[in-house]
Amino acid sequence: ELTRARVTVLARSYAQPLLGWFAKAGTRDEPEGRTLTAKWQGILDDLRDFDAKKPGNSVTALEEYIVTQMPKVALANCGASAAPSLRSRSFFALALDDLSTQLSGRCYALAGDNANERYAELSRYFNQRLAGRYPFAETQPRATDREADPEDVRGFFRLFDANQALMKSTPHDAAP
Repeated sequence: ELTRARVTVLARSYAQPLLGWFAKAGTRDEPEGRTLTAKWQGILDDLRDFDAKKPGNSVTALEEYIVTQMPKVALANCGASAAPSLRSRSFFALALDDLSTQLSGRCYALAGDNANERYAELSRYFNQRLAGRYPFAETQPRATDREADPEDVRGFFRLFDANQALMKSTPHDAAP
């Protein structure tokens, strides 16, 4: 709310009078300033829509995303970082898209790292306690071969079950 209030003061106290002056001087559509004037006009339009409580306005969408949706994002559900689709390409809509993209990218990167760590933990456990032992040996067991301890097998599956949801929720290309 404080940030929106600051942007509102900047837009209405400084940009709006300047845009009016550019319009009167006939320089608003000059190539050098066209992008900047369009950006500030878009901010003013978005603030007007917000004040009018226009449904689907980008200021409200950005605020709701930050307050409601972002706190729900966790490594096991990075898909929750997706922002609502807005038709507008205004300052606030682009900020929402950028925030969502960055949050999603960071979430999937961390989830991938976490899944890799958990997979490495499973691999170490398996290789230290089960690999090469019946029933995990590559060849038929002989009388002298060691068998896997049933408690180690149960321990492996407990570890696997505890990590399965995160590893399944992480896209294959999420890790760097």
